[in-house]
Amino acid sequence: MAALSGTASTDIDAPVDRVWSVVADVEAWPQWQDTLSAVDVEERDGEGRPSLCEVVFDAKVQTIRTLQRLRYELPRSLEFSQESGSLKSL
Repeated sequence: MAALSGTASTDIDAPVDRVWSVVADVEAWPQWQDTLSAVDVEERDGEGRPSLCEVVFDAKVQTIRTLQRLRYELPRSLEFSQESGSLKSL
């Protein structure tokens, strides 16, 4: 089976600091991302930010749970990679 991947981008008419405050509020993601049921923080980094989270997706036919490692590059990038979960990779 082929790997599934994708990217998206958009221009947002707002200051970078305001956009970053929304993106970096990992625990609030389910409030504005319809496919997320929950984000449960398992670990925090030295600055108190979530660094390892269980992310629960509602994929309509099943619930998908993944453990995601987060890496911050303020204020431009928040990367995550799957450490384990329901899917082989995400």
